[in-house]
Amino acid sequence: MSTDQPPEAASRKWVIAFGCYLIVLNLALLYLLESCGGIRFLPGVPEVQIWKEARFLIIVALAGALRSYIDSR
Repeated sequence: MSTDQPPEAASRKWVIAFGCYLIVLNLALLYLLESCGGIRFLPGVPEVQIWKEARFLIIVALAGALRSYIDSR
């Protein structure tokens, strides 16, 4: 069943919200890539230490996520 009406455009509020989401996602990925040795989630809570092998896997996964985020066409 097809309709002849074109789809509605997104409202300005949703465009701004999605843009902010993309900016926050980019900054979060860059932060996680930079701080892969130890991660402090909250002030006053000790850092979470990660094994070297797990750290390499996390770096590869984060770099892949950042690449797919940047190179999405």
